[in-house]
Amino acid sequence: MASGMPLSLHRGLYASRFRYVPDPPPRLTRPERKARTREALLDAAARTFARDGFAGARVEEIAVEAGVTTGALYAHFAGKEALFLAVFEEYAAQRAREVERAGTDATTEAFDPRAAADQWMVRSDAEPWRLRLHMEFTEYVRRDERLREEFALRVGAVRATVARLIEREAALRGRELPLGADGLAAVVRALGIGLAAERLVDPEAISPELYGDFVELLFALLFEERQP
Repeated sequence: MASGMPLSLHRGLYASRFRYVPDPPPRLTRPERKARTREALLDAAARTFARDGFAGARVEEIAVEAGVTTGALYAHFAGKEALFLAVFEEYAAQRAREVERAGTDATTEAFDPRAAADQWMVRSDAEPWRLRLHMEFTEYVRRDERLREEFALRVGAVRATVARLIEREAALRGRELPLGADGLAAVVRALGIGLAAERLVDPEAISPELYGDFVELLFALLFEERQP
């Protein structure tokens, strides 16, 4: 070889010069970047609230965990309260979908209150921090009417789903509900939260099946076939 360069080195340089370099990934648009940042903030906020509670969480820590500046956080959310409401709104929508799936028999599409009740207790046992956070924020918003209304709107999403399932089943069976679907849904939902809270304190006294046992009995009585 004229250059005196070893053949193996020459081939290596040739290969490196002409090796395939993949195209860089397409650049995100501004709306896509904003959506990705918002998602990262919500994920980081959920983890921080789970770990530290609402009072203990700091926006600076949430921003660091999300990999963004505090300024970027405030560009998306007014503060810690707005972040919590956004996190809870996503959770409430997820819970509403879970109730819809668990509370509807896959074969007959009939209302299955026992399955929905059992699913709630399983989730409460798996993620007890959610209930603690719910109770903490409930106390916090009591001092702020605007914030209380915002929180109530999100809390009502799951209750509205339960009411819709009850109302649909009553219509299919031709039954008139003594308290109305909204009233029954409110009682059933509050009972589930109360039993889950009691189970946090005394799991030996509150079995995970208790809520499902009661709900099953309640709706059996409501929808029992009456003799003419």
